[in-house]
Amino acid sequence: MNKLTVIYKPYKWLNWKTVATGFHPENWQEVSPKQLIAIATTYKGNISDVNFIHIMTGIKKSVIKKLDPYQHYEIIKLMDFINDLKPFNSFIIRYFIFNGHFHFAPQPNLKNMTFGQFIFADSFFSNYHTGGRESDLNKFIASLYIPPYEKFNETCIEKYSPYTARLDIVTKEAVIINYLLIKQWLTISYPLLFYKSEKKENSKKTNNIKNNNHDSMQWVKVLESVIGDDIANHDKYADLPLHNMLRYLTKKLKENMKRK
Repeated sequence: MNKLTVIYKPYKWLNWKTVATGFHPENWQEVSPKQLIAIATTYKGNISDVNFIHIMTGIKKSVIKKLDPYQHYEIIKLMDFINDLKPFNSFIIRYFIFNGHFHFAPQPNLKNMTFGQFIFADSFFSNYHTGGRESDLNKFIASLYIPPYEKFNETCIEKYSPYTARLDIVTKEAVIINYLLIKQWLTISYPLLFYKSEKKENSKKTNNIKNNNHDSMQWVKVLESVIGDDIANHDKYADLPLHNMLRYLTKKLKENMKRK
């Protein structure tokens, strides 16, 4: 976090100035859940400069209102990183509380995520980008946020999507933005598997994030191309840790490329 000091006149009729201090994030790693939601709101153009600066710096609104427009501009420019979807490996909003129960996102680096959970989440993510249906968005978040005592399976989606439907749309879009950052990180880690998706995502502006054209069946196709007709073991593959499976798929794809 970077320290920010602003100089302002507390009273227009008095010819003296004072200072106020705050702190602002300089990268995605330093963004808080509240700040991520504020960033999602800026993409939709539904937040004032005063409210945005207050949330991002902690400086009182009464002080920010006394600053001139150029000061507002210079402060907002300090957080220009929000316009660039840099790779990031964690969910900033770590949990939601539904009916008094905590529902947690996957851990940093997606280390406790199974391949099956990822397939469902990524498919609903892709479907939402293609069709813009909020029901797909609700299922996407329900695929990610589950209670710590529960092992992910397909029934979690139907069970918890009515809860995620209650979240406001900006909070849901904040999760989408975070997932786009994670997809950038996965692209670097597994370029053979994620290159095409990464190229498509970078071709769109962050304030128009619903217009990507993804194939929601891409992971099923990749899996089938690698394991062939081994249908009996599909569930076993789905229960494997995500990174184990992505490394395995990468290895198999390299072997297939060498044969051609």
